[in-house]
Amino acid sequence: MVNVRRTPVLPAAVTWTIRGIPGKGRQRSSMLTYREAELTSEPATICIIDDDPVILKTMGRILEARGHRVSLFHAGTSAAVDIPDIGPDCVITDINMVGLDGLALIRDLRKHDQMKNTKFAVVSANTDDNTKLSAESIGVGLFIEKPFELESFIEKVEAFLLDA
Repeated sequence: MVNVRRTPVLPAAVTWTIRGIPGKGRQRSSMLTYREAELTSEPATICIIDDDPVILKTMGRILEARGHRVSLFHAGTSAAVDIPDIGPDCVITDINMVGLDGLALIRDLRKHDQMKNTKFAVVSANTDDNTKLSAESIGVGLFIEKPFELESFIEKVEAFLLDA
């Protein structure tokens, strides 16, 4: 079980502590402190899809605190309907979700003209070579393995946003 505790907000700073992230048979701890002024990329419009509400909200909050505009979706089916109208710069999705999985969602979104310049990233515990190859074959440009350190997540996403 993932326990998220939000500590009091200090002026221009936000801190989250995540404890007990399941993964590879061990407990992992991570603590991230950052300042909103340290944004390393231009603010982007980002859509995040994950069926785990704690992970979804955590990713959303840290990216919002970095200055990005974030829309959250708890299911691939609702995301498939709403995301094309948003026209985001980036879509970050989990793979394993009930209903429409993340890879099927990406395939569906790519059919829309307004999504032609959108970057796609996957955050998943499925790290086998076949999953990574499937993601790459449909144009996923960033694959982040769960569990992840929050600092690493931010660095990878912002570097991905800057990559032309």
